[in-house]
Amino acid sequence: VLSEVGYYVERSDLLTLADRIRRSLAPDGVVLLCHWRHAIPGSELTGDSVHRVLIRALGLVQLVHHVEADFVLDVLSVDGRSVAQRGELI
Repeated sequence: VLSEVGYYVERSDLLTLADRIRRSLAPDGVVLLCHWRHAIPGSELTGDSVHRVLIRALGLVQLVHHVEADFVLDVLSVDGRSVAQRGELI
């Protein structure tokens, strides 16, 4: 889970973080990203831009993308199958 912190680091550090997440992720691992969408004083990044950077850098399958006026939430995985497919329900 990476929530409410991505916009407090510089873009280059966010890319380093993405690399560390990717290298430490288990083969069946899932990454959940959730960030505020409004401007953060002193930050060059918004929640939307944090997610764009991380999704591109992680190179994982996007299982969920949920956007509201105040926050964005993404679930990423190595395995692109749905929960039902993983559980052999379908």
